[in-house]
Amino acid sequence: MIKVGLTGGIGCGKTTIARVFSILDTPVYSADLQAKKISALPKVENLILKTFGSSILSKHSLHIDRQKLAQKVFSDTEQLSLLNNIIHPLLFQDFLNWVENIKRTQPKINYCIIEAAILFESHLDNIVDYVIDVEAPVELRIKRCIRRDHSSASIIQARIQQQMSCEERIKKSNYILYNDEEHPILSSILALDQQFKTILPI
Repeated sequence: MIKVGLTGGIGCGKTTIARVFSILDTPVYSADLQAKKISALPKVENLILKTFGSSILSKHSLHIDRQKLAQKVFSDTEQLSLLNNIIHPLLFQDFLNWVENIKRTQPKINYCIIEAAILFESHLDNIVDYVIDVEAPVELRIKRCIRRDHSSASIIQARIQQQMSCEERIKKSNYILYNDEEHPILSSILALDQQFKTILPI
């Protein structure tokens, strides 16, 4: 089965595009959602607590306060690396298990998609065959995020600055989808869908 990575910066609209692929009967694995589920598993949560200490515990329960953990790791690259070293190997294996399950239960499916905001940073690109990068102008991305998250433009701009640059993503990707409300995005998705459905499975 062909494994396709779908990535893009915040506000580029990759999740919406992933939904379109899903409507076209393509299995889609959300790396962000699955990483949250994996980190909430008791064994994994205990390992995270041992690594980062009780300061990340919620005041109201014995579980991790996700906001406290995020504040701790996203301001410190070493701390983020520690968390990634716990989550990423489990996420990789979970994705590969998911692919094997699709092969077994839906043998006619030719390709699947893994949607991941930090596909390259987490080295998930090493286990896919092709990468689609979704791009959009920064001003449009900020507007979308303000509408979606009710965040300020400065906070969103800071998050964009923390992510890989669009130039780097484009250079590392096989296909680029311009989700800028000017390019015909749906026809581009349909063309890629047809292409992946006709490529011989790897």
